[in-house]
Amino acid sequence: MNFYIKEIKLWFNGNFEPKSYFLEPNKINVITGTATKGKTSFLSIIDYCLLAPYSKLVETIINENVSWYGICFFKDDKYYSIARKAPKNGVISPELYFVQGNALTNKMPMANIELGDLLNILNKKWGITEDILNLSKQRIKDKRQISFRSFLPYCIITENIITIEEQFYDTSYFQDTISIKDSFPFALGLNSMYIQSTKRRLFLKAEIKRMERQKNNIITKQKEYRKKLEKIYINALQNGLLESPETEVATLTNDYIFNILGTISKRFSMLADNSKIIRERETFEKERWRVKKEIDDCTKCIEEYNTYIQNLKQSTDSLEPIEYLYENKEELIQSIETIRFIDALQESLKKIKVAINIPQKPSNDVYNRINVLQKKIKEIEAEIKSRSQVKNEYAKFSDVFKLAGKIEADLEYAKKELPEPFSSEGILQQYTSELERTSQIPSIEILLNNLKLDLEKDIQYIYNQFKTMGEYNNYIVDFDIERYVLKIKEPQTIFPKETIGSQSNYMFLHIAYFLGLQKFSLMRNDSLIPTFLFIDQPSKPYLFTDNTSKDDSDRQKLYEIYYIMNNFVKWATEEKKEKFQIFMIEHTDPTFWEGNDELDCFHTVATFFNNDGLIPNDVIKQ
Repeated sequence: MNFYIKEIKLWFNGNFEPKSYFLEPNKINVITGTATKGKTSFLSIIDYCLLAPYSKLVETIINENVSWYGICFFKDDKYYSIARKAPKNGVISPELYFVQGNALTNKMPMANIELGDLLNILNKKWGITEDILNLSKQRIKDKRQISFRSFLPYCIITENIITIEEQFYDTSYFQDTISIKDSFPFALGLNSMYIQSTKRRLFLKAEIKRMERQKNNIITKQKEYRKKLEKIYINALQNGLLESPETEVATLTNDYIFNILGTISKRFSMLADNSKIIRERETFEKERWRVKKEIDDCTKCIEEYNTYIQNLKQSTDSLEPIEYLYENKEELIQSIETIRFIDALQESLKKIKVAINIPQKPSNDVYNRINVLQKKIKEIEAEIKSRSQVKNEYAKFSDVFKLAGKIEADLEYAKKELPEPFSSEGILQQYTSELERTSQIPSIEILLNNLKLDLEKDIQYIYNQFKTMGEYNNYIVDFDIERYVLKIKEPQTIFPKETIGSQSNYMFLHIAYFLGLQKFSLMRNDSLIPTFLFIDQPSKPYLFTDNTSKDDSDRQKLYEIYYIMNNFVKWATEEKKEKFQIFMIEHTDPTFWEGNDELDCFHTVATFFNNDGLIPNDVIKQ
C-alpha cells in the first residue's frame, strides 16, 4: 500500500507566515536536534491530522502558538491534504479541512467536512471494504471498530518502545484502535483470502440449501402425486372399472397407472354424454324404420306380382275345358245349339286372352336394392345396439359415470401438480464436494501460524545483516505470535533467549522486526500496512550526537542501523519498484550521514540545534 508524507504544515496565531516541512519519497527523511525542540511532536501532528480522537500535542510553546495543523500525503496514485484546527484546552477540534490534491496553501484553512465523513473517505482509500468491516464485527468483541487508524501502529516505532524488551507496538499511544491481536490478520492481508473463502463458503451453503430445498420439494410433490395416482387407481379397481393387476400396485410405474386410468376415461367418455347418444339412437331407429319400410315395399311388389300371375294362371286353367270342347265339338256334341254355344264360348275366350295384360316381371334392381337395404339394416342395428346399452343401463351405471368423470378430473389435476424432475443434481454434487474441500480451509489463527514462518524469513533477512551484536550475531529470530514480540535463539535450539541485555540489542530487534514486517507487506498486495515507517531516535541507546564520537563501538552500531535502513529503501524502490519512505527523528548531527555515499538515501528535513525548533523563534517571542 503506497503511502508517504509530502508536507507537514503549521498555521500560527497572529500574522505569521505558516511553516512547512517537506519530506521526500524513497528517502530516509531526518529531523534531528537537541532535546525539547519539538521533534517528537511531528508524530503527534501526523496522528492528530489523521483523525486521532485525542491530542498528544504539547500545549506549551507548540499548541499555544498554532492555529491549524496540516499534512499532505500520497496514497496509491493521488495526493490528499488534511488540516485540523488546533485543540483548545486539551479538547480536540471537530473542524476539518480536506481536499484531494496538494492544497496546503499559506491561506488559513476553512472547515469543509465532518469528521465521520472524512473517516469514511479515508477508510475507503485505505482499502477498508464492507467485507472487512463485516468480518471485523464477527471476529472482534469490542466496541471499537476497525479503521485505517488500526494500521498506524505497524509503521511507527515511538521513543517509548524502541528499546523495550517486551513491547513492539505502542498501544498506549494509539488508544483508540482495536488491539494488535484483532488487527494483525488484516495487516498481513489474510483478510482477503479468508473473506474470499468465507464468501465462497457462504455462497455454496446458500446454493446447496436452496437446491436441496428445491429437490426435497420436488420429491415431496412426486410422492404426493404417486399417492394420489394410487388412490385413484385403487378407487377404479374397487369399483370394477379395472381388472385386477397381476402385480402389486406399488410395483406399477406412474406412466402405466396414468395410461390405464386414461383408458377408463375414454371408455366412459361416450357414457358421459347420454342425451346425445339417445338422440343418435333415435335417429338410427327412424332410419331403420324407413329402410325396413322400403324393404317391405319392394317385397310387397314382388309378392303382388306373384299373386297376380298365380290368379292369371288359375283363370287360364279354368278356360282350358272350353278349348277342349271347341276342338272336339264335332265328335262330342251332336246338337247344333250346343255347337253354336261352344263356338260362342271360344269366341269369348279369344276376347278374354286378348283382354288379359300380363305384367312384366320385376327386374334384378329390385332384388339388389333389397340386398343393399338389408345390409344397411344390419349396420343400423349395430349402431342401435351399441347405444341401446346406455339407455338400458343408464340408471344402473349413473354412479359409474360420475366416478369415471371424477377419475378424469383427478387425473388431469394430478398431472398438473406433477413437478419437473430435479435437473441440478450434477451442480448440487459439485457444490457439495467444493464445500467439503473449502470447509477444510484453516481458520485465520491457523493461517497466521502458517504465515509466521514467512514473516520470520523476512525478519531474518534483515537480522542477518547485523554484524555488531557480538555473541548474538547469526542467531535465529523467533516471532511470538501470541504476544507479538520478537525473540532470538541460538541455532539448533528450541527456546529463545529470555533476555539479551542492552537497549542497543533491543533497538536492533525493533528495527529488524519493523523492516522485516515492511518487507513482508511489500511482497503482498493485500496487506493493509502502509509503505511508511516512522522511527523515533534509534540512537537513543547511545550518548554521542555527532560523527566524532570517541566510542567507536556505539558509532559503528548506529552506522550499521543507518546502513541497513538505507539498503532497505534501495531494495524497496529499485528492486520492488515501490514507493517507500522512512521518517526518522534523531538527535545525531547530520554529518553522520551527509556526504556519505553509503547513506545516499538520507535526506535532512530540518535541524533543531541551538535556537531552532518546531516553532520558529519569532513566533514564540510574540
